[in-house]
Amino acid sequence: MMKDVKEHHWIWISCGVTVVLLMILGVILFKVPTEDERADALADEVIQLFRGAGFAEPDHDSLTSTFGDDGGALCEAAESDLGLAELNQSIANGAAQVGVRPVVIAQRVLQGEFFLVQVYCPDSLATFNDYMDGLSFDDVIKE
Repeated sequence: MMKDVKEHHWIWISCGVTVVLLMILGVILFKVPTEDERADALADEVIQLFRGAGFAEPDHDSLTSTFGDDGGALCEAAESDLGLAELNQSIANGAAQVGVRPVVIAQRVLQGEFFLVQVYCPDSLATFNDYMDGLSFDDVIKE
């Protein structure tokens, strides 16, 4: 058994060298995401919209890291049936299985989402407006 290990030590050495080279290559090629000026400007625009509507302001760093300069997954969700279905699920009554049903909500509940789509994915705004037009809104929040 020991003889086999000594005879094939070149395999272990080549595997070790390969792993070390891959680690070095990974460190060289890894790029830390940077917050650029466009991401900062978009986040500032969202914060202004939230402030103007009287909502609590989202954290600037959270906006830039979550949505970046292109909206990330938000824009994909605003255009896809699956993304809008997930949004429907989040505004349902919270029951499980057969008890799940849509609820009437205040339009303010989705206003923040509307602001995000408006700023980060203006191309998806028409689709999101159509989605919102299909919902039932009422004045259900006591202010």
